[in-house]
Amino acid sequence: MLGFEQASHSEQDNITRILAALFQVPSCAVILLGAEDAVTMSAVGFDKGSSVARPASICSFLLTPEDPKKASTLLIESTLSDDRVAQSPLVLDEPKFRFYAGAPMVCWDGLRIGSLCCFDTVPRTVQSWQMQLLVNFAQIATRSLEAKDLALYETEQQNEELFALEEVDFSAGFLRRLRLMEFRTECVLLVWAVPDSMHWPLLFGCRAWTALSGLSITPEASLPATASVVEATTGAHRSDSLWDHLRVSDGFEPLVQVRRSSPLGPHRTFALDAVLADDLPCKAAEQRISCRFSPAEVPLDVAAAAININPGQFSGRSDVQDIGLPQNGHLYFVTITTSSSSGPLIKDLDEQERSTTASTDCKENNLRSASKSSSKTWNSSSEI
Repeated sequence: MLGFEQASHSEQDNITRILAALFQVPSCAVILLGAEDAVTMSAVGFDKGSSVARPASICSFLLTPEDPKKASTLLIESTLSDDRVAQSPLVLDEPKFRFYAGAPMVCWDGLRIGSLCCFDTVPRTVQSWQMQLLVNFAQIATRSLEAKDLALYETEQQNEELFALEEVDFSAGFLRRLRLMEFRTECVLLVWAVPDSMHWPLLFGCRAWTALSGLSITPEASLPATASVVEATTGAHRSDSLWDHLRVSDGFEPLVQVRRSSPLGPHRTFALDAVLADDLPCKAAEQRISCRFSPAEVPLDVAAAAININPGQFSGRSDVQDIGLPQNGHLYFVTITTSSSSGPLIKDLDEQERSTTASTDCKENNLRSASKSSSKTWNSSSEI
């Protein structure tokens, strides 16, 4: 079994790879903001483990305002034209970033511990679907970092907080924690759904999917190359198509649901019951599952919907257009839940969470202690 840190870093690496491909940028990173430094936990385009002084990090602007209800994405299409970052050493010196798009990584208590972000060395524009995609993946990246806290949360405390609940608020507190506890054990896939074919390429799969199916998905950092799908224990290559690993009673139902979407959008969210294929290398084969298919340009769930994206920043269509894949397809997240909370998925994930080391605990405590301050001056000692 992979250790907690290894497993979570592997998932973060897969997230940065697929986002670099979908944003069509050379650099993408998971960056954690500590008391003094911004540390790169995963990256495409520069070294993992590199750091800059926190005031020099463009990501630090994602921490303000501190009100959890005002947490939002940050889009800077031309860094030289933005007074907030034009004097940053990351802009003036190497790597001379000219574009930045970031989504905050938000814990259950509303604390923003870092950023999932994309960079480029030339100015560029993006569409709203890409920013929502960034928010959705930021939630996936965050859950592995706070999985231990969520696993220790007691049911009795949940009940006490439920009775004290006065408003529906998923930006921080009880409801966000409750939703993220559920999310902890859900499998999330990203697929390219094609309305006239049952070959739906897998582009991303979280570690919960590996625990459930026994299959590991490694995305490519550019498209149209497809992801590598292998058996986690043997490395044997398997099909990259979703429907070679899931079975539905009506094989045409997925096609019917996707075809119901207008060619001009918006695309529809739909749900299907399915069974894991009997040739999967896992104990859960033939287990019944529920699959929710949601277009990539809509929030993954109510917790992701609590992060603000300003639609006024964007022009044109909000749904997915040309990303190097077949034109008649569409990006969908597939959220999979199992029929029993006591199955092997929960067991495997809990084993990974119990293997968290003391160094991880210290890292999380340092991040939390650093959450309240944000400097407005640039420090020139960057190392990226």
